[in-house]
Amino acid sequence: IASLTVIANESYQAFAKSLQNEYKASGIQIGKVRVNEFAKIPALTDDGIYTEAKLGFAKSQMIFDHLTSLGFLSDGQVTSKFIPDSIGFSLALPENLYRYEAHVTELMRNASLEKFVKTTSKRQNRVLNKAVYLSPEFEEFWDSISRRCTYRVSLNRDTLMESVVTAIKSAPAIPPLRVEITKAEIKVVRGGAKSEELASRSAILQGSYDLPDIVSELQNATSLTRWSIVDILLRSERLAEFIANPNDFISMAKRVIQAELAKLVVDGIQYERIAGSFYELRELQRDGEEEKDRFLDQLYQVKNSGKSDFDYVVFDSDVERQFAEKLDSREDIKFFMKLPAKFKIPTPVGDYNPDWAIIKQVDGEERLYMIRETKSTLDELKLRPSEAAKIASARQHFKAIGIDNYEVSAPEAWNL
Repeated sequence: IASLTVIANESYQAFAKSLQNEYKASGIQIGKVRVNEFAKIPALTDDGIYTEAKLGFAKSQMIFDHLTSLGFLSDGQVTSKFIPDSIGFSLALPENLYRYEAHVTELMRNASLEKFVKTTSKRQNRVLNKAVYLSPEFEEFWDSISRRCTYRVSLNRDTLMESVVTAIKSAPAIPPLRVEITKAEIKVVRGGAKSEELASRSAILQGSYDLPDIVSELQNATSLTRWSIVDILLRSERLAEFIANPNDFISMAKRVIQAELAKLVVDGIQYERIAGSFYELRELQRDGEEEKDRFLDQLYQVKNSGKSDFDYVVFDSDVERQFAEKLDSREDIKFFMKLPAKFKIPTPVGDYNPDWAIIKQVDGEERLYMIRETKSTLDELKLRPSEAAKIASARQHFKAIGIDNYEVSAPEAWNL
């Protein structure tokens, strides 16, 4: 995210309001909930299991209209009726959409202009505790948790092919690309402009464009062999839809193959430790010294000095903020840190960045190294397949390097 600092010659509130009006006049919607705001929410099955599919525009519009009808939105703006932190608050979504309330609430929170335009008085420089990085105890800790591994996956090709082909065949139909032309008459009268549709026609665009290299795109996204991908496409019997709408078909195929791979690799993955560290201590210290300032709404101030590598811990969600408070207050937690974005573990479904590294003291003597991933729930069925696969892979990775204490933490059970 690029951060632009503006020195305004007016009050902050007036500047923010003026900026929003200028964006609005230019046709840019910032600080506003759009009709398609909820289209990218991960879709759920009837059993409440997350899929790699998205909710889609039609259901997003249903949610938008519902929120407007109940007064939570007015012309796309969040109204004072939206008070998500009050006891008993509910968006009262329709029965077929109620399970998405947490996602919708979070997206409405993020629609505030304050998420994009912030006063500099709310910005804080994080101070690195260099003494932590220089201590032999931390060096031993970091060396233990950042050891390098390689992995291999054992899969039954026939099982994989069958599951992927079945999933593609059952995926929703993809409509062909179309161009639609509408002819209308506009009358400018004293009360304003009025339009009336006179005629419309549409045409399918099939055959009027170059087709992308679907085999190469799917191979890069899934690491399957070209022969396997060709086999999947032929057996799916849906290549006509690729010709009619190539980009949407490729997106669907990627999503389905990655989801099926995620289900199967969990049982077949094996990690093996190799020499070296994938993120060395000197890199960590260098990156820490270059740390930029953050806004206070992203920061938790550590109460016990020296218990973390910075005086402020960055959090990405309210669950992470709660977890940081819990770690800071517990006497048996001697050290904790939010792992930097560069701390990534390779998995078959993409690189994975764990959330927390912790040192816990047991019985006043033994020190226990712990890795934690924070989620809003411990129910793996409510995670997307790729998320569940990354967590399962990470558990095998840390076990291979001698860190047996890797768990998922959630408000229902912090697992400390």
